[in-house]
Amino acid sequence: MSNKILENHIMDIQVQYLDLLYLLLPMLEDDAYRYVAQDCISAFWRKNKHIIDLYLKYIVKEKNAVFYTAATFFDVDNGEHYPFLLMGDIHIFDDPLAKYSELCCMDNVPESYMNLVPTCAKDNIKILEQLNDEILILPLRFLGSKSEEEDFCSVTEKFFLSFFKDIPDIDTYFKRCKTEQNIIDNFNYKHIDSICLYDGDNGNLPFDKRLKIAFDEAKRIMGDGHTAGDYFYCMLYGPLQQALDILMTVGVTGAIPLIRYSVALHNVLMLLPNFDFGNNKEVRNRLLIFNAAYRFFDTDRVKHLSTKEFVIKIKKFNFENRAIECFNDEKDLDSIKSLTNLVDELLKTILDNK
Repeated sequence: MSNKILENHIMDIQVQYLDLLYLLLPMLEDDAYRYVAQDCISAFWRKNKHIIDLYLKYIVKEKNAVFYTAATFFDVDNGEHYPFLLMGDIHIFDDPLAKYSELCCMDNVPESYMNLVPTCAKDNIKILEQLNDEILILPLRFLGSKSEEEDFCSVTEKFFLSFFKDIPDIDTYFKRCKTEQNIIDNFNYKHIDSICLYDGDNGNLPFDKRLKIAFDEAKRIMGDGHTAGDYFYCMLYGPLQQALDILMTVGVTGAIPLIRYSVALHNVLMLLPNFDFGNNKEVRNRLLIFNAAYRFFDTDRVKHLSTKEFVIKIKKFNFENRAIECFNDEKDLDSIKSLTNLVDELLKTILDNK
């Protein structure tokens, strides 16, 4: 199958997905039909898995691709697509909707997750309607086989248990770690500065204070009535699994992730040395550059531009190559300053030529 045929297939899938979301959105907001609609979304992507796999292998892996991931939504209205388009030639939004749909068909799912499904569907419709020339929607972290998912869970468990002293398996963890003090007693303190439990986690705080903040966040997600061990598992195991999933996607696609959620970004950088991509240093540098540029970028200053105009201007400015050139992985602080200045120069150039 030629590359052009594959690309046409992928664009057809985008059109079909938009039509499907138009049809299913009222059902996703209706308790009587939401499970049927969620099954339809999962089935749609499973049906197209073969074409997507070919596209990732023969086109995405051979080109300069980036993907936006570890996000529950993509804020088109507030211009979140502008910094996403700063780097890369192929841009993929890693659609969480299929994963949420499958999760929400399970028992005892928190209401907060159930509410994410129609929200994600509405965001996807905006992307497909307004940004279809620049951004593809594909569920990159959804299309694994059952055996791959089982292996993946096993690897995640090993990483999770490596943070504790002499806990050989998950069953033992839940038996020994029922209270906050149990967790403190069993945690291996040489890893105290390695973990990130919540957005804004401060390693300078005492561990028990960090746990309290993490448990409050976990209760917001899971509700009351769980043990401290359950809450800690939620706040550490889940993000570890997410980070491993992202890194496996990097391995499959060769694409660089843009990760808005700081906990996921921390874990990806922490776990990256455990992978061998053959170019780990380049992957790390591009990951840091892309995610730093995204955070430095002032979207409000470019909202007057159409997406097409913006892409033309950043290509003319040669932002990506200049960002890579100004990055020195041995002097992170100098690199951050240089990158901040480059982003400011880009924005000034855009405004001067509007």
